[in-house]
Amino acid sequence: MDLIIQHFEGQAFVSNPYVPGTSLRQDLFERQFTITLHGSMERFEDSGRGTFHIDGYVQLGQCGLLDDILPIALEAVRQDRYPTPAAALDFYPKRISVSDRHGHLVMVGKVDRESRRIDWIDPCRTAEEEKAVLAQIQLLRSRSAFQHGWDNFSTSRLLDTDADLLKGRLIHKAWRPHVRALLSA
Repeated sequence: MDLIIQHFEGQAFVSNPYVPGTSLRQDLFERQFTITLHGSMERFEDSGRGTFHIDGYVQLGQCGLLDDILPIALEAVRQDRYPTPAAALDFYPKRISVSDRHGHLVMVGKVDRESRRIDWIDPCRTAEEEKAVLAQIQLLRSRSAFQHGWDNFSTSRLLDTDADLLKGRLIHKAWRPHVRALLSA
């Protein structure tokens, strides 16, 4: 995609292809999307005798175009290479989320570590679909809480992961047409 860059008083501004008629300062445009990898981190117990797992995340990068998200995310997953927090022994990715500079959810994908691929989640198309997804998320969270109460932590964690992935269909309305176009290309 060819970007239109104009200079005003020594500052470079990029015409924002996602919001016609607007421009962003170039440094803001180049980091308008943040790509985050969510998963499970393995850490040592305080006693040093064993390990435990906690949910965590690492930032893969930032970019200015939706088209740049897919290669950044895919390269990290295919090469199984991403920043691991210093206190973690290992990191097991489960999903990728992309947010805009305002914190709105832009897109979400499920990471398949064995096949080293990402299954991107299609956004909701209608208000009815959105309501159904919200109801499913609420049901999964309720089941997760029930399992957690019975000390079935693994089952609870799996239900929470499913709810998080389903939440990926509820991306911000402004980004839905752009993401659908990107995923269908």
